[in-house]
Amino acid sequence: MQDEQTVKSMSGLMLGRYQLLRRIGQGGMGEVWLGEDARLHRQVAIKTLPTHSQGDREYMQRFEREARAAAALNHPHILPVHDYGEQVLPDGQAITYIVMPYISGGTLNEHIKTLSEGDSIMPTQETMSYILQAAQAIDYAHEQHVLHRDIKPSNMLLRSNEWLLLADFGIARLTSDNEQLTQAGVGIGTPEYMAPEQAQGSPVAASDNYSLAVIAYQLFTGQLPFKAETPYATTVQHIVMPPPPPRTINPSISPTVEQAILHGLAKEPTERPPSAQEFVAELQHAFEGKPYEVSDAPTLLIADGSASTGIAQPETPRPDSLQGGETIVNVPPPSQGIKRRQVLIGGGVVLLAAAGLGSWAVASKLQTSSTVKKTQKTTPKVNS
Repeated sequence: MQDEQTVKSMSGLMLGRYQLLRRIGQGGMGEVWLGEDARLHRQVAIKTLPTHSQGDREYMQRFEREARAAAALNHPHILPVHDYGEQVLPDGQAITYIVMPYISGGTLNEHIKTLSEGDSIMPTQETMSYILQAAQAIDYAHEQHVLHRDIKPSNMLLRSNEWLLLADFGIARLTSDNEQLTQAGVGIGTPEYMAPEQAQGSPVAASDNYSLAVIAYQLFTGQLPFKAETPYATTVQHIVMPPPPPRTINPSISPTVEQAILHGLAKEPTERPPSAQEFVAELQHAFEGKPYEVSDAPTLLIADGSASTGIAQPETPRPDSLQGGETIVNVPPPSQGIKRRQVLIGGGVVLLAAAGLGSWAVASKLQTSSTVKKTQKTTPKVNS
């Protein structure tokens, strides 16, 4: 994380044709700046990633691959990528950046915090609207062979008309170095929203869907299903512990709605709804008191052998025209038993703050129950 003096020196800096005006956000995956496009004379949002050494061709190839993949996504609920580039800084380091539309409505995470401060929960209709919009974006990306890997409320931007835009596709993967990416059992994402198989280094389409189910749980109960004292302990809970039944937190939730939420949080990817929109449809039927049967839609290939189920997307009105924290958790594959005491207190864990940017590196001798099936045997891998 840059200190105030460095931030001040960055203000006014030109990155290509874009001038940095002021920092408007920061986290484990870099910083977000309000910027000015000198050519088109419009305000933009500029995501700056952690600095790297000049001439790091391997990093630049990875950056360009992920940036192009994100820029190719064209969906009403995905924040578009306008441009990307690299700039050499006065200290000799290089910085990469991604240019996007500036959305002034804040994030879903900020909206949740506002509701929490007022000791209230988001109305059901509004919750279902946001979850559906996110699900449509997630399913579309999966059909384009793109996984997000860091679905969470802070990556969901809101327009004034309650229109949701999912942002930061590929950023979680991009901000991990090659050594970490190639290690077995390395999970990339945010522990509070990370699927069990993703924490163990095998993200699939169902991992993004699991993260959406965590958000649904949070919106309907006002709490996260798992939140421990350390990122390590939180990740372990996702892997081995059942989530608290939502009705124990919010008794107004019906048993069928609770069942739908928990279906989305199944530990095994193959036991969850086959797509994000299927999860939302099951929730909607539960609220309406109608029976629901999971679609037998055909499977679409994603990336190198991973899979997603493709279903027709519900029609969505087009948006108005757009105006111009990552965590790495080291988890070996499941093999032996893990003590409940270790889960609850995270004993013997060494927690390191990485790069001062809110990223975490957690190294441990994590062991999970031998009765848990290896996701690699049931779900094809996505190349890292």
